[in-house]
Formats: sequence, C-alpha cells, structure tokens
Amino acid sequence: MTADRKRSSKKKNPASPAPARKGLALYRAVFESSGIASAFIGEDGVFLLVNSRFEQVSGYPAAEIEGRMHWKDLVFPDDADRLMRYTRELLTREGIVPPACTFDLRDRNGQPVPMLLSIRAIPESKRVVISLVENATRKKLDEKLREAENRYRALVDEIPVGVFRNKVESPGRLLWGNPAVVKMYGYDSLADMNKHPLIDLYADPADRKRFLEEILKEGFIRNFCVRHKRKDGSLFMARLSARARKNRDNEIAWIDGIVEDLSHEIAAQDAQDPRVRLARAAFDSATGVSICTTDMAGTFTMVNRGLEEMLGYSSADLVDKETPLLFHSKPELLARGEELTKEAGYPITGMEILTFPVERGTPDEREWTWARHNGDPFHVLLTTSKLTDAAGRQLGYLFTAKEITAKREVEEAFRSSCLQMSGVIYNLPEATFAIDQDGNVIAWNRVMEDLTGITATDILGKGDYIYAIPFYGEKRPMLIDLLAATDAGLEEWGYCAIRRKGNAIIAETPTIDPDNNVRVISALAAPIFDGNGNRVGAIESVSDATSRRIREAVLEDSVQKFREILDNTGSATAIIDEDDTITYINPEFGRLFGYVRNEVEGKKKWTEFVVPEDLRRLREQWNRLVLQGSGDGPFRFEVRFIRWDGEVCNELLTVTRIPGTQK
Repeated sequence: MTADRKRSSKKKNPASPAPARKGLALYRAVFESSGIASAFIGEDGVFLLVNSRFEQVSGYPAAEIEGRMHWKDLVFPDDADRLMRYTRELLTREGIVPPACTFDLRDRNGQPVPMLLSIRAIPESKRVVISLVENATRKKLDEKLREAENRYRALVDEIPVGVFRNKVESPGRLLWGNPAVVKMYGYDSLADMNKHPLIDLYADPADRKRFLEEILKEGFIRNFCVRHKRKDGSLFMARLSARARKNRDNEIAWIDGIVEDLSHEIAAQDAQDPRVRLARAAFDSATGVSICTTDMAGTFTMVNRGLEEMLGYSSADLVDKETPLLFHSKPELLARGEELTKEAGYPITGMEILTFPVERGTPDEREWTWARHNGDPFHVLLTTSKLTDAAGRQLGYLFTAKEITAKREVEEAFRSSCLQMSGVIYNLPEATFAIDQDGNVIAWNRVMEDLTGITATDILGKGDYIYAIPFYGEKRPMLIDLLAATDAGLEEWGYCAIRRKGNAIIAETPTIDPDNNVRVISALAAPIFDGNGNRVGAIESVSDATSRRIREAVLEDSVQKFREILDNTGSATAIIDEDDTITYINPEFGRLFGYVRNEVEGKKKWTEFVVPEDLRRLREQWNRLVLQGSGDGPFRFEVRFIRWDGEVCNELLTVTRIPGTQK
C-alpha cells in the first residue's frame, strides 16, 4: 500500500473527475477520524494502511507498520491460530461464525491489550479491512461464553441421543459425532466409525437416497424413520431429524442432525399388544383431544371418544364409511389444494390435500375450520402424520386435533386491540416494536423504521427473531423474548446493567452496526396483557446508549483520577452533601479522626465531629458569608474537632463549595 501511494503521487490521471478525488479525500478523512482503530491488510498478511487510532492503540507509528509488519507481529502466539481459523471461517462462511471475536493485541511495550476484532473482505480482492475496539468487558463475557460452550459440549457428550455432522457427497462421511452415536452403531470409537461410508449404516441404500433428496429439497428433515445397521450387521429402527448447513456460495457444506434408537420404544409398544383393551381405554380417555386413524385411502379405521364428542358423530357413523373430508371446510380445502398443486406441479385433490405434505417425511400441522354434525363451524389445530407399524411399514395416517375456537376469539380480540395500540406505538418518540405470543411482529414504529432502515410493511407479521438482524446481524432472542429469563440468563445473551421494575426489564447490550462500529443498545421490555390478565404479547423500546456510555466512562475515569489525587493529599479532606452527610473521606481524614471509611461515608454527618460551641459559631459565620454574597469560597475557620476517642484537637478548617452543586 505504501508503494501504491508513492506511484499515485508521481503519476496522476488527468481524466479523473474532481468528484472522485473529493470522494477519496472524504473516505480517507473518515478512515482517519472514525475513532475506531482500523487497518487494511494485504493477501500476504502485511499491513498496507493504518489510521491514527491504530497507531495509538499499538504504540507504533504508521511508518514502522505499513509495508513492514505482518499482522502476527501484533498478536500473541496463543491467539494467532485462533484468529487464522476465525478469519478463514468468516471469509468462507463455513458454519455459523460470530461477527466479531476477541483477542489480546501485543503493543509496542509487549503488553496485552484486550480487543474486539471485526473483519470485512474488500470486494473483488483478497485484501481485508479490520477494526479494533478496546473491550476489556468483552473478555469477561467471552469467558462466560466459553464456560457456556463447555457446558453445552458436556451436555451433548452425555445425552443418550446421537448428535452428528456429516458430508453430503456420496457415499457420505461422518465429520463428527457424540459418544451416543458411536455406541448406538456398535463401533469402538469415532475414528473407527469414520472408516465406513454412511451408506453402510442403512439397511436399504435407497433410504439414504430418500433422506438426501428431502434434505436437498427442503433444507431440513424431521422424524425420518428408517432401518439402520450396526457394525455387527444387526438392524434397528432409527429416527432422524437433520438440517443442511450452507457455505458462502449457498451450497450445502454439511448436515447437522440427531438420531434416536427406537428399539426400546418399539419393544415397549410390542409388550403392550396383549393389553389392547387397556390401550383402547387410554385412547378414549383423551377426551380433550380428537384422535383418529385412517387407512392409506383415507377411510376411518378408528376414532376416539374425544372426536365423537367434538363432532357429534358416533364411531359407527364414521369407521369404514367416511373420510376426514366430511367435516373439513370446503373453501379451505379448495384453497389448500390450489396451493399444493402449484407446489407439486400436478393436481392435488381429495384426501391428498391432507396427506401430501406428510408424504414428504414430516408431520403437517395447521389450523382448519371443521363443522359439527349440526353444522356449527369451529376451529381446530390439526396434526397429520404417518401411521406405521413396529417394522416401519406405513399402515395409513394418524390425525390429532385440538379445538382452538376460544384461542382464535382471543387472538381476534387481540388483533383488534393491536390495531389501536399500533397507532399509539407508531407515534412514540422512542424506537419501539411489539410481538404477539408466537413471536410475530405486530407493531413497528416510525423511529424504529429510521433506526433500522426497515419499514413496518416489510416486517409486520414476520417472526423467527427477524427483528434482531438490524441490531446483531443474525436471528437471535432480544430482551423482548427473554422476559422470563433470570439475570444470569440475560447475561449469557450479552446483557448487562440489568434492572427490573415490576414486569419490565431494562438492560444494555453491545452490538456492531453494518459499518463495523460498536454500539451500546439500551432496551426496555415488558409483557402485554389482555383485559383478563392473560399475557398476549410483549413490547420493547430501544435506544442508542453509546454516547452516554462513553461519557460515563470518561466521567468515571475523571472521578477516579481526582479520587486518587484526594487520596494522596496530605490534608484531611472530606466531601459533604447538602444534608451534612459525609460522602467521602481521604486516608488522612481517617488518620486524623481515628475512623475508617466504611464507618463514616454515607453514615455520619460532619457536625458530629465539631465541638457544639464551635458548631454554633461556625454556622453563624457561614450564614453571614452567604448573605454577603461572598461566593463559593474558600473560607477558613479555626475549629475544635472531636476524635473517635473523645480527644479534642484544634484545626484550621477550609470550606469550599463544589461549583454547580450543593456539596
């Protein structure tokens, strides 16, 4: 970069427009005066350009850094490998990588300086720009995060469910697995298991193909039941749920998932076969839930008492005669059929409207309108899944429904109140948004639009933590989602300065904005209740507290410096509040009067140390000076003071009012 700058100074392009030169000067000025230590680094790891803040942080002048020093020269060996791995994962987007990481910068004196590092690649080049922020508090947070990670790893290693990561390419290779995976398939170690392709774990290789087809199509798979094979050749039923993870090029890099051995579950079911009557009693006892089964064609094979009571039909009316289409809303079936037809590319009609989503390998859960035998409509939440036997063969379909009419009525009332509430929220002076019980955005005000650049029309009705992206660069819980969390739980998500007022929580958290600047966000979140006291949502207001936190840090630093001066002065010194309470004493004051700080500060008044006769005289003289308008002092008096042991000593007292205060 240094050489490039020299060449550009010798050879100027006369055709370069003046606005381009002004833009370059503007960007250079921003780079130099941003207040964030920043640097450009070339492909070979050598610094090309650093700003003045970087010089201050490192202790080196730019002339000694640019074109001369490698980034590793400013990093301790223990951090070098970790930073290289972080940079590689960030630039290649392998897995989930945080937007910043911490390390200790080695300054000119060889001393460690805790830093928060963020890296961004320069488009169409192999150069990067880095930003450094001194962040001692972040180091403590990192230690907590490492502890949480260790707890998480210990949990994964100890749970009886297999957790795995594997490659997609045929025949498939296991990248990582927890001890439960190794034990489940009868291998001696993870290394032993890695010697075999994943297709060897399938009793039928076609099942592996179906598994991958579903993953490639949907990006995930849930409750995929299949026969798997152990190392010794024995078979067992396994249930897999997995999700594809993509790299920077939006290609699937690997698959993360869990696998469960269903042997014990199936054995338990088989053991109950002689007690069918008991099973039927349990089936019928679920009166609050409607349960029914059908054959592959959709004809009822069994209904429980809960469905009979819910619909008003008898078992005899339905079994071997009707299908669930009997009581489904015809307009809803038609609309859902058109939706699935577009998705499938061929007509979806009849029972396939209910079963088509299930055939893709996952249960289907959605709300429907049903009609009772007398024609009265009501709302249900229906879950449809495959009905299989112990060997995994499909027998038909299982339908489970729960009436949600009351819930829908509450939601409708809530939506009505939300429309009124949204109008109020939209005009609030603080950036504010609200969500319902399902985490969907129901209000997003004007200030929030200005702060995030996202309009209300683009985000209303959306959930899955999408509202966190403008603040954290990723989907994650915000304070509005953590109202039930403990303070320790909030701290694990990076919140600090936590205060509670009734049901509301006030807290702060550091974030990095799209310009790689560290911001401190102050948030206030509280639940929303309906007229009956039921929680129906939550609301959060956010504000940028960065400037305030910086001022507080500067003020705290100044206070600390002055406290150090007062602590080391040779005169007995005290600071007194308006109510005569002593709020500070220096060591000399304690030595003179025979007290320690925690006996005096905030507990005693200065009048307790003065002989009563002198106190009256001192107050009279002080009042005369105030009436004469003699200013804030200093004023000097000869006073007799009382030590802790009752001894009286004569001292010269100097009193000065602290400007701008009553102290």
